[in-house]
Amino acid sequence: ISDNVEEAVSGVKGENSVKVVGPDLRTNHQIADSVSDVLSDVRGIKDVGLFSSLGQPNITISVDRPQTARYGLNTGDIDSVVQAAIGGQAVTEVYEGEKFFDLTVRWKPQYRESLESIREITVSTPDGSQVPLGQIADIQPAEGPAMIYREDAVRYSPVKFSVRGRDLASTIAEAQQRIDAEIPRCDKAPQGWTKLCRPYDMRLEWAGEINELHEAEGRLLIIIPLTFLLIAFLTYSAVKHWLDTILVIISIPIACTGGVLALLITHINFSVSAAMGFISIFGIAIQDAILVVTYFQRLRETEGHSIEAAAREAAEKRFRPVLMTTLVATLGLMPAALSNGIGAQTQKPLAVVVIGGSLILAILTRVVQPPLLVVAHRWLEKRKKSDQNPRSIPPPGVEGYEV
Repeated sequence: ISDNVEEAVSGVKGENSVKVVGPDLRTNHQIADSVSDVLSDVRGIKDVGLFSSLGQPNITISVDRPQTARYGLNTGDIDSVVQAAIGGQAVTEVYEGEKFFDLTVRWKPQYRESLESIREITVSTPDGSQVPLGQIADIQPAEGPAMIYREDAVRYSPVKFSVRGRDLASTIAEAQQRIDAEIPRCDKAPQGWTKLCRPYDMRLEWAGEINELHEAEGRLLIIIPLTFLLIAFLTYSAVKHWLDTILVIISIPIACTGGVLALLITHINFSVSAAMGFISIFGIAIQDAILVVTYFQRLRETEGHSIEAAAREAAEKRFRPVLMTTLVATLGLMPAALSNGIGAQTQKPLAVVVIGGSLILAILTRVVQPPLLVVAHRWLEKRKKSDQNPRSIPPPGVEGYEV
């Protein structure tokens, strides 16, 4: 299942791949071999493997055109002889009921199983004489393609690799810089550069998890701002005051601080799963803060408590429900945070972020939120008093007035 998923994502059986795209198979293979050497030296890249396209033993028959012309032959005549002697020539069809098959005739194996035997194949000339094939053609062994990888109607040679012990984005960025420095384009290579370079009609394509990461980043750039706007709107609808809305939203960076510390302590790299964890603790942070702020508002408006008394009582009376909220999130995700089996790479970062953020919310906001309520509402009261008692301006003619 893992191989099939990786092949669907990157085109080859590997978590990530570099595809050397170009028209010539041998040049593609040479560049891919150099790319694999560069990737092996990048920290965090493991399991580097080159999918070789070459290695199939072939026999090439190159016709000597001047020599062939002396015997009154052309390349088509020689091609027909080679096809009939080695590959086989269909001479008729055989019917078996509704089925029919080509009847193919070719030389026996002992007359075509070696280079010497092939060189001894005779070709009839127009005057009726027989000429050995080796006399009018160069017959040599050669290495051909065992498999040709194609995508979008172009050839490529793939190099697979995995990333472990380091975040994906910075690893790929370093690998791309190293490849550009050590295998530059031929039209951009420094003067006197003698190493292998990439032809102008060749390009590198990166596939696999890195493309999925870029797509996820693009989605998050839209989702996270929309999430913040929606949270701000719902929070304002609940507390009915812009200052209290700010006090509630302040709990979000506090929760994110806990998530970042949890990733640092557990040595887990930031990923899409961790990003989803940060979005998840937004809700926990807002819920805990609203519980305290709305109770503080009720104490101030309906029971007439002072700012200090309302903040103290709100922190005390809402300590239990807030602690229950954070403990439920922590204990519920603890098995996922401690797992190391199949699927842990997806669920573990999310669980660690949520647990770290919840623990910080349970401790730090109980210490930070009451003083913030006191300071913010004292400032708001002073502002209201100053707005109600504006400083009087002396009329014209009074000493100290200047036009």
